[in-house]
This record gives sequence, C-alpha cells and structure tokens, in this order.
Amino acid sequence: MRPATQGTQFNVGPVNAAGIVTKPARALVLASGLIAATSSVAFAQDVTVALGTMAGVPVTNAYLNPPFGHVVLGTHQFDLSSGNMIQVQPGQTASISGSYPNTSQVYVLLNSYNSYGAYKIGQIVMTFSDGTTLATDLVTGGNIREWRPGDGTSGTINTATDTHLVNVWTGQAQPAAGGGTAIIDMLTINLPAGQYKTLTNITMSVTSLNNPYATGMIVPGITINDGVKHCIRPGKSCHTSAEDQSKAWKWQPELPGATNTNPHQPSDENARGND
Repeated sequence: MRPATQGTQFNVGPVNAAGIVTKPARALVLASGLIAATSSVAFAQDVTVALGTMAGVPVTNAYLNPPFGHVVLGTHQFDLSSGNMIQVQPGQTASISGSYPNTSQVYVLLNSYNSYGAYKIGQIVMTFSDGTTLATDLVTGGNIREWRPGDGTSGTINTATDTHLVNVWTGQAQPAAGGGTAIIDMLTINLPAGQYKTLTNITMSVTSLNNPYATGMIVPGITINDGVKHCIRPGKSCHTSAEDQSKAWKWQPELPGATNTNPHQPSDENARGND
C-alpha cells in the first residue's frame, strides 16, 4: 500500500481530459549571457528549447527555490526562464514541433511521480525530417525515477540504473507537496553515431495501461545538441580584434568528428602557435 504522504500533491490545476494540446515550439533561445570558464572556449553546442504554453504547471508548485532562468545543469544549458514545466499524466501526450538541424543528442530534464512500481510508463519519440523516428521507452527504476525520493521507506522508485540518467539538481519539495528531498534528473538521448539529422518533433507520452498508481512525469526543460558552434560571449563578441589577430587555435569543429585547419598557423618567429 502506498503511503498517504507520497505522490503528486502539488497543485497542477485543471487538466484537459483529452490531454495536453500540441503547440509548436517558440523560437530557440541561446544562453548568450553565459561565459565559458576560459577564454579559449568561445562556443557551445546547446540549443535550448522554449516549452511554450504546453508548460502549464509552475515549477514552484513542486520545488522549493528551483533553478530559474538560463542555467547550466549537468554541464548543459537550459532555458528555465518561463518558470513552468510540462506535466504528462496517464493517457496524455505532449509534443514540440520545430526544425533542429544536425541534432546529435537531446537532453531532457524529467522525473516521474507516483512511482510505485517498476514498469514502462511511457515513451519519448523523436521524429526527423527524413521520416524516421527514434523511440525511447521510459521505465521507472531504469531511466526515470521519483521526483521526491523521500527517506527510502516510502515505497517509491527512488533509484535508476541507466547511466544516461544523471541527477543535476537536489533541493527541497514545497511543504504543500509533501516536503523533503526533491530532485531533477537529466536523460541524455543519443542519435546513432555519425547521424546528424534534422529533428522536427519530440513527443512525450504516458500510457494509461498497467498504470495502477497514475504514474506520470514532469519535464522542466529540454536542450538539443545541434553539433554547431554558437558564440556565448556577452554581445556575441567572439570576433574581436585580439581574437582575430591571435595565433591561438580557439575554435570547435563545425560538426562533431570534423577536422578544421588552423587559419592562424605560425608563419614567422613571433608566432606562438597553439597558445
């Protein structure tokens, strides 16, 4: 028997019985205000996805003082500036449509709730411009787990075995949501090696079959690795006079696995090469 104090106790507001309405994603937002730890790293490959009106549940309904704004979680950039997250309940589907060229990885912030059994609760399906799809089954205890793990005696599935799922934030749940430790995990979905396709849709669904505890999931953010370098210095100042005159090699390849030629190879005794 599941404890009365565990489960989805945050106020999620009214939910359309037909599920979450599919909306196209808004324009992609780059975290241009973030500065790399060293001046030699001027670019990042993360393209954050705005969840738009599909994200109808305030993150603060569940989490106390959660991450907000343009943040780095698990070494990747996420746009959490809306303050809202997607909730997918049993029988519901949420989709994001757009055009994301050269996709090599997708990073999804997600956790389950009412996680009282180890079973497949749903899927994340990615669709590409060539008509192919890539489906990832979500299995509690495998690649998704309870957002409020409690003290280990609550009966929820508090651990996960898949190495593609990592914890990126640990804090507290709102008292009204039961209090105690609360977490945000990040699931990495990899495309087959060497394939950099144009991603056109991400669909997240939760099955209503074999789901006796109404296990669902919450998704605060999604980021895509598009394999392309993006300037993340303030004002996008990657091409300064000093930078252009430098002999240093400070650029990432256009695509993973590509090989670039240093345009500033040493040409005289004053050149410093790969400083």
